[in-house]
Amino acid sequence: MVLRRKVPYCIQDFFHRLHKKKYPWPSSHSRFLNVRAQFEDEWLPTMRKHELEDYKRYLKGDYYEDLYDFPHGQLRPKPKEDISTIELFYAAYREFQEETGFHFKFTKEEIEQYPLVTLQYTGLDGSLYKQNYFIVNDVRGLKRHVYFNSYDKSSTAKGQITSWNDDRLIYQSLLLPIEVAYRNLPFNKK
Repeated sequence: MVLRRKVPYCIQDFFHRLHKKKYPWPSSHSRFLNVRAQFEDEWLPTMRKHELEDYKRYLKGDYYEDLYDFPHGQLRPKPKEDISTIELFYAAYREFQEETGFHFKFTKEEIEQYPLVTLQYTGLDGSLYKQNYFIVNDVRGLKRHVYFNSYDKSSTAKGQITSWNDDRLIYQSLLLPIEVAYRNLPFNKK
C-alpha cells in the first residue's frame, strides 16, 4: 500500500490550522479558492525556504517531497533499546490504518516474521530522517474502513469531507505491486 499525497506538508499544516480555528468547511468550489488566497496571504510569508520550494513544485505539477510514500508516523520519544519489534509493528499498523483507510488480519506470532526495513534520508529541510517499515506480503482480510479520517474516525452518510482535518484532503491510498511502489518512492527520483 502506497500513499499519494494530494498536497505538500505546508498545505496540510495550513489545513490543520484552519481546523483548530474552526474555520467553516467550504460548501462550494469558489469558497475553496478563497482558502487558497488565504493560504497565500497568511501562510506563504511564514514558510521556510524548503517549504516554498515544495509549494512551487506542487503548483507546477512537479514531483514534491513525499508525493509517494509508505504510511508512516512518529513514535513517542523512548530510548531506542526499549522499543520492541512488536511495539514498532503496532505503531506502524496504526499509521497504516489511519492514513490508508484499510485494515487487515494478523497474529502476534506473524509480526516476528514480517521483515523490518529501516530507511534514512535527508529531507528538503536538510534534516536526517529515519523510518522503519514492515513488509507484509499475503495480507489476509484486507478491508477498507467505513471512515478515512485519523483524527475523529467518523463519517457522514455519503462520506463527504466535512472537516479540514479529514485525511482524504491529504492522502490517496493506492494498492500497487511492490516493484511499482519502489519505483515511485522519493529516493528513486534523485
